[in-house]
Amino acid sequence: MSTRIIWHPEKFLHELHTDLENRLEDSANVVKEKSKELCPVDTGRLRESIDKDTDRRELVSEIGSDVSYAIYQELGTRYIRPKSYLRRGLISSVNKIRSIFSGLNRQP
Repeated sequence: MSTRIIWHPEKFLHELHTDLENRLEDSANVVKEKSKELCPVDTGRLRESIDKDTDRRELVSEIGSDVSYAIYQELGTRYIRPKSYLRRGLISSVNKIRSIFSGLNRQP
């Protein structure tokens, strides 16, 4: 009796890509929520505008705001000290992102 192994790379790659899409989406949500927690609040407009945009095909996610003054809060100006809520949101989420990608909190 002989043994045959049939390899279906397209199926494997599809499943891998789908898993990575889901993990990226989960990670982007973590960063988005942490950035909202760290966001400076006056009226709440900036915090509520923080959103994510994920290109699942390219496996790229962006978290940010479309409010005109968001960049000044993040990076500061000559008159405003930076309040880096996006950068700090990402940095403080690194361990959670690592656990998402290592599979520690994913269902099989």
